[in-house]
Amino acid sequence: MDTNFQGQGGTFILKHGIGCRNTQHPTHGKESKKPSILLFAKVAIGGVNCYNYLMARLITYGCSLTNYRWWTWADILAKQLDLPLINRGKPACGNNFIFSRLQHDIDTGLIQPNDTIRIMWCHYNRVSKVLDPDNFIYNSETSDLEEQLQNFKTTINIIQQAEKLLSKYDYEFMTWLPL
Repeated sequence: MDTNFQGQGGTFILKHGIGCRNTQHPTHGKESKKPSILLFAKVAIGGVNCYNYLMARLITYGCSLTNYRWWTWADILAKQLDLPLINRGKPACGNNFIFSRLQHDIDTGLIQPNDTIRIMWCHYNRVSKVLDPDNFIYNSETSDLEEQLQNFKTTINIIQQAEKLLSKYDYEFMTWLPL
């Protein structure tokens, strides 16, 4: 359902609805549907469409522990916080992909000041070849100790960069193993 109204600076289209999004695991390919709630205003100013989200949302990042074919901590937390969930987790991804996607979402305005951001960092030795904010190539984890040490240092650097990016937001980091 859409509601149009005139406001200062342009025409606003208030959109809201409940739908489903398909998720697909990259390894076994099975699909599932998760409920999705979206509420935003489309603002047309000078021929440019901008999307301003009207309510706080929970935006999560991580690997399959964050977004999988069954409910994860992200789904449970969204229910507990009573916030709509935007789950940006991607099964089998590395921390460099998580950071790349986070940076893209900030740069494109997906993340708004009133959003709640939660990131579950994965194993430091899992490194992805990032193709774009939605796609990566899985690299198997190395057993070489020098490469593992470098991957650990890179992960610490990524987390520090993410802290700087998110300094103006409500955010928390988690990990499923000690760093």
